[in-house]
Amino acid sequence: MPVAGGRDGVQMAAIGLEMAGSVVGGLLLGSFLDGRFGTDPWLALVGVVAGAVTAMVRMVDLARRFERQRRAAEAAPAGNTTDRPPPAQP
Repeated sequence: MPVAGGRDGVQMAAIGLEMAGSVVGGLLLGSFLDGRFGTDPWLALVGVVAGAVTAMVRMVDLARRFERQRRAAEAAPAGNTTDRPPPAQP
């Protein structure tokens, strides 16, 4: 069941970008350090592995958060589709 507001696609894109960014970031940092210390290609490989591990940890974290949001949206009353509380009655 989709999350209120149609955010499923955005959430899946966030997970993908998080994974790609972590791996590419690790590669770039490792390559920079390889050039600096002359250890080519070892630090780049370490950076890619560290980025992949970080990406997996973040993916699990984001998936859990999105699942909690989805469950909260399903449990919300049908008439209140916004994140704001209903207006106060005088």
